[in-house]
Amino acid sequence: MKTIQKICFLAYETRPGSTILSKYLTENYNVFVVPECNFIIDILKRYYISHSLEESDKQDLLDLIASNRKFSAWGISENLKEIVNFEDNLLISSLIVKILVLLNHQFSPNSILILKKESYPSVFNQLVKIIRDAKLLYIVRDLRAVYASQKNSIYTKTGQPFSKFGVKTAISW
Repeated sequence: MKTIQKICFLAYETRPGSTILSKYLTENYNVFVVPECNFIIDILKRYYISHSLEESDKQDLLDLIASNRKFSAWGISENLKEIVNFEDNLLISSLIVKILVLLNHQFSPNSILILKKESYPSVFNQLVKIIRDAKLLYIVRDLRAVYASQKNSIYTKTGQPFSKFGVKTAISW
């Protein structure tokens, strides 16, 4: 199996424009942004990256694969099941690389692969041990934009803006 050429993880605060950024990057650069999925985070929360899969782990991972509809929609679930079922002494780090290679091959064999999820910073130290050249892009929304958005948004019941006080809005954000 091939290796991953270039990979980035895109993390973000709530409503910072990550979807429009993803669309822009995909349309204008040699980039593919994989739609949000919890699979890497779920695996890294269950196992250490140096953990070697045992038979009991295999069933757990097969259940995780089966419950993730995106794997099926992306056309990689059968390949993942084969990897989990038939490879002996598979390390979690190797499994994650194989998943990323499958995604890269499926979506962007000659481009940069970007995985988008708000919670990647919580596991990025582990990810960088698995994929040394991985990059983390983190989008933070400007607090002034939060205030501007909330002062222009009106509660239906009261007819009042979400916020009238910029400092208070920024602190609560």
